[in-house]
Amino acid sequence: MGHLSHYFTPFQTFVISRAEEDRSRFDQKTAFDVLRYEAHYRAGSPAPAGLFTYQFESISRNKLGYDRGMEAMALDPMYDVVWSDWIMRARLQLGAVDFADLMYVFSEEFVNERRRSSGDASFQPPQAILFGAKEGRIAKANRGKDPLYMFAALQRHLGYPAVPRVRPQVGAEKEIPALQAKLAQMEKRLHLIESELKGNFDLSQFYVKPVDGAADERNAKGT
Repeated sequence: MGHLSHYFTPFQTFVISRAEEDRSRFDQKTAFDVLRYEAHYRAGSPAPAGLFTYQFESISRNKLGYDRGMEAMALDPMYDVVWSDWIMRARLQLGAVDFADLMYVFSEEFVNERRRSSGDASFQPPQAILFGAKEGRIAKANRGKDPLYMFAALQRHLGYPAVPRVRPQVGAEKEIPALQAKLAQMEKRLHLIESELKGNFDLSQFYVKPVDGAADERNAKGT
């Protein structure tokens, strides 16, 4: 994939490479789902803001690493120079600045609020505007929260693409404990049936051991 850059973007190559690492818990099935969901979004009416949010959530949710991941994102041909430069700067600011603040400051909502608060309708921000007013309002409402809540709100209200969830592993190796428990129950039942057929069925094994206080009370009554 790395040698076929005319077919695959650096982000797509990065996602698959993380799934191929021996120590990574990110499986290849989920990696291909990430690429499939992204391809479906690109086939529609993609926007840089929507693609960025999808790619960033894919990295965050699957713990793929922000440093290499955002560097690969910045090389995506859908982003122009302004977007690529902003992604590289945001990559260095993560941890020191809340991610929702980064989106809010570069949104139309930030500009609108500055114009309202200053009374200057001609105010122009020094930075480029990358996100719309709705994105800015959602980002502002999620400041100080887990970014995953903001991503979910963007998906609900603005139709941003959703990131595939990791599927629980289901297979024979996962069913062994349950099968062993069922076999133990069946063996116990067969043992009881054989005991009853042989006439040596012992009910005492099912007796409930009395509590010490109850036993003392019965002994007192018997006395």
